[in-house]
Amino acid sequence: MDKIIDIIKYLIDTNIVNFALMVWFFWWVFDKIDIKKLMNNVVQAVKDKIQKSESEKESSNISMNKALETLNKLPDEIKEIEKFNNDKIELFKKQLEISTQKTIDKIENNIEKSIKIEEKNISKEVMNETIEKSIEQARNNIIEMLKSNPDLHNKFIQDGLDKLDKAEL
Repeated sequence: MDKIIDIIKYLIDTNIVNFALMVWFFWWVFDKIDIKKLMNNVVQAVKDKIQKSESEKESSNISMNKALETLNKLPDEIKEIEKFNNDKIELFKKQLEISTQKTIDKIENNIEKSIKIEEKNISKEVMNETIEKSIEQARNNIIEMLKSNPDLHNKFIQDGLDKLDKAEL
């Protein structure tokens, strides 16, 4: 019996019982938990994440390739836009030149009309002034003639009376 007690003491001192209990506990836990199934689930989850990551990588590569294509086409598109803008600018310049020329032509025509009207007005004023001076000169000449020759005055009166007599008949 001493030997049994010594063995039990030895087992208690060396923690063999604790170790055995731990092994038994882990065996029981692993027996209750389906480790194989759990490991398969973890492996499958990792595979799914890897597959998802690869598909995202492929999608990113496709997007990157499209972006690179767009980037490579960008200089040509910029040239097309510049050409389009230059064409629009040229068209606008031509329209502006045509519009400006039409406006200039209208202004020139209006100036010519104004000049002609002014010429007519000046001509009319000169003519009226000339007529007035001519009438004044003729009046002065007639007065001088009548003063210098009183018989003309009498003749003028007689002619006027004769015309009046004829008008009454």
